[in-house]
Amino acid sequence: YKFHTIGGDLKLSFTMISSFENFPKKINGDLIVMNGKIVSLDGIPEEVNGNVNLWGNKIRSVKDIHKKLKRMNGTLTLSLNPIKGPILGCLLIDGVKEIYSNDFQAPPVRDVDKLEAALHTISKYVGQGRAGVIDAQEKLDELDLGKFAEI
Repeated sequence: YKFHTIGGDLKLSFTMISSFENFPKKINGDLIVMNGKIVSLDGIPEEVNGNVNLWGNKIRSVKDIHKKLKRMNGTLTLSLNPIKGPILGCLLIDGVKEIYSNDFQAPPVRDVDKLEAALHTISKYVGQGRAGVIDAQEKLDELDLGKFAEI
């Protein structure tokens, strides 16, 4: 089956699903896919009228996330994914209210700590549009987290 819209939350935990293939285009609630095997944002719903929690998957890239997940209304959680590159597109998602990050060690040493430090850093620029992206980019570069400092 393929649904265009889901009228409420879509919650999946410890699932074997590895992609957003055949997911609906719109969710009128939260999208939660935690501790799964999702590797890519391809096929992610374009609109989520709630939080988006992708904690603990296998997502390697969120480059251009704002072109895939165009609209949401809440908190974006990407913690504990092996994201290696650009994350600033998160700031350009229409309706993102907060970017969640786990506690991290300062200075960050492991890759997972570097991602958490980068997410924590950009969370301060939510709602500031392109000007916030530029400021976040400068801050990431200043903190030696430049590999995350692109859209």
